[in-house]
Amino acid sequence: HYHAYRLTTTPEIMKEVVNSDQANLHEKTVAKDSTVIYPLTVDALSSNRAQTTSLIFEDYLPAGYLFDLENTQAENGDYEVTFDVSKNFVTLTAKENLLQEVNKDLTKVYQLTAPKLYGPVQNDGASYSNSYKLHLNKGTTNAYT
Repeated sequence: HYHAYRLTTTPEIMKEVVNSDQANLHEKTVAKDSTVIYPLTVDALSSNRAQTTSLIFEDYLPAGYLFDLENTQAENGDYEVTFDVSKNFVTLTAKENLLQEVNKDLTKVYQLTAPKLYGPVQNDGASYSNSYKLHLNKGTTNAYT
């Protein structure tokens, strides 16, 4: 007598914020017009995972953060970057070459290189809070956010 179980793991996402010198800016004061970088860091994808068919980061950016689409696209070649100015909403969708890399050996742990968002802050004396979502295999039976 035995029971088959399918266990899945969901990688944790981590909120970080750094400057162009890679210094951590969490709870620090930064000058107006300073470039702030948001790395969208994710825990390693587990071994023996299902094939990744899509990988999408979604981020509603904080008010006063002036998103630099051109620089973000240039620095994240493995992603299709789209930006909705009216909602201050950025989407990074993994391109096929990145999905192939992620799926090369599903029996091994895979550490995704964090995509990074670039832009200067515009408000004096403001606090900025950034949170984002990661969707894996959106629209499939083994999808998770």
